[in-house]
Amino acid sequence: MALADAHLAFRKEMLICHLLNQQINDTPPANVAQANRLRESIFLNAYVAVERLLETTFLAYALGEPTLSGVNPVRYLTPKDEQHAYEMIRSSQPFLDWTSPDTVVQRCETYFQNGDPLKSIITSAMDLLRHAKRIRNYLTHRSRESASEFKKTENALLPTPPLAPASCCGDFLGLVPTAGPCKRVQILTYFLNGLSDFGDLIVA
Repeated sequence: MALADAHLAFRKEMLICHLLNQQINDTPPANVAQANRLRESIFLNAYVAVERLLETTFLAYALGEPTLSGVNPVRYLTPKDEQHAYEMIRSSQPFLDWTSPDTVVQRCETYFQNGDPLKSIITSAMDLLRHAKRIRNYLTHRSRESASEFKKTENALLPTPPLAPASCCGDFLGLVPTAGPCKRVQILTYFLNGLSDFGDLIVA
């Protein structure tokens, strides 16, 4: 079963990310810059794992594969194999974007009845996924626009700004807010937990 294999690979990757973050928290590197770079790398690896699982899951449902609990998606296309499904969905687009939750929701509505089994799960995790995308874009592009978008996530997750502003994204990921969505939880841990739960739900 493609879905079960993809989910297992996802769980293994997320476990590595959790363990590495725990190791940094338990035994911080003497070099602060190194710790920040490691947190950024952990976040990106976790994000890529979610992207990969989301694409595989969407294509599996497009082929008529049931969820792991046995729910059969009602689909509007009947591709002959995974590559054919990918090409049908991609159509004239240069690539399929799995980073934008809003775009993926629209894709779900186009190819599945009521957009499910994916739409409702993505919608319920919309804030988490939008914040994660902003961080991902900031880490990978460092453009003026991505910095502006990242600031929105900073403001949302740090409603009470720290006395010393985060020096970089890795520093931000290591903070433990006193208020907001991840109150008293390290920001990187908040995302690792949220992305792990999201990955489990989309295949359930």
